[in-house]
Parts: sequence; C-alpha cells; structure tokens
Amino acid sequence: MANRQDDWEKLVHIAEEYEPDPDLGTRTVRELERPPVKKRKRWPLYRWLSIAACCLVVIGLSVFLPVYFFSRDEVIYYSSEEIDVTDIENISQYKEENDLDFFFFSRDIVRSKVGKIEKSNEIAYFEQEVVLFNESRIDMLNMQIVLIQNAEFSFSASYNDLVGFFFVGEIKVLYNISDFSDSSVCLAKFTYENVDYYMTITTSNGSTETIENYVELLLGI
Repeated sequence: MANRQDDWEKLVHIAEEYEPDPDLGTRTVRELERPPVKKRKRWPLYRWLSIAACCLVVIGLSVFLPVYFFSRDEVIYYSSEEIDVTDIENISQYKEENDLDFFFFSRDIVRSKVGKIEKSNEIAYFEQEVVLFNESRIDMLNMQIVLIQNAEFSFSASYNDLVGFFFVGEIKVLYNISDFSDSSVCLAKFTYENVDYYMTITTSNGSTETIENYVELLLGI
C-alpha cells in the first residue's frame, strides 16, 4: 500500500521535475500545418519493361523505315545481257494469259517482243516496232512498255535528258525532237497507270502534234 502511495506522489509532482518548453506549442502547430510529404511512388517492374520495349520499337523503326523507303526508291539498272528478249506472235493473247494491264499498238504493221529478266524470268517490258501509214508519209515507231517499277534498261539512257513537255489530258509527256536533213527523230516518255512508255518516232513531220497523235492513238483517247 505504501508503494502505491509513493507512485501516486511521483506522478502528481512529475511536472515539477522538468522545465517547461515555451516553444513547444509553436513547434507543434508548425508540424501540424506542414503539408504531408508525398512518398515517391515506385513503378512496378512490368511498367519499366513496357517502357524499355517501346524504346526498342522506336529505335527499330527509326533504323528500318529509312532503309525500307530507300530500297523502294532505289533504281536498279539491267544491262542488255541480263534481259532475254523473244518475239511474240499475238501480244493481245499474251497479255490476257499473263493477266497484265498495259496499252499497245495493234494496227498496221507491228512486231512485238517481250523482255524478261534472265535470273528471275520476270517480265520486265514489251517492245514494239510499228510501221504507221499516214496520208502523206510513213512513220516508224519503236516503243518500250516497261512494267516493273524503279528499273532502268539500256534503252532508258536515251530518254534521261528530255526537257520539253506537254500534256495529253492529265498525262505529262516528256519529249525531245531532233531534226535532220530529210527526217526528224522524236523521243517521248510518259507514265500512265503505273506503266512507263518510251517512244522513238522517225518521221518527216517532227512536231509535238505528231507525238500527241500517237500517244492518243495508243491510249485510245
């Protein structure tokens, strides 16, 4: 019982054993008013893996896409030795059997050939030699019909420097006319429905009207 009385006396007089801190209340208020510290949220592992995967995709696309588009635009040159050219008796039937889409001459005197890439046996172009009879003259026309894209052949070089142009409807025709003493040679090139046409016309009437006439005749305009 005496021990309990002693403990009670100590508890009652405990405040007298310590000096009061006058700033205690102020510090307490400050601590209560201070905004809570936000704990830094740790991202789970799968999020870091997702970010890493996205970075790899971006890097891969940045490397692959330029190479892909460059390869699409890259022009491949085929020498005459790489092309196997053979005669065709009926170009209309040949076109239908191979499910192809292009325009060709079928009137007057025509000799048709097909050029295939030897390594792949892929059809590269058709060639036509045409004799065209007009009222006052006879014209000779040689034409290549190129089906594959981004390709150049031995005959293409003659058409690289064509600077003149005119339009047949919405078709832009590049051309050049060289006049000689008794004839003219007209070079013309145009693209229609993803097929490239190269024309060499030997005529006594070298003019844009002659070229336009044969472009319209070919396309049935």
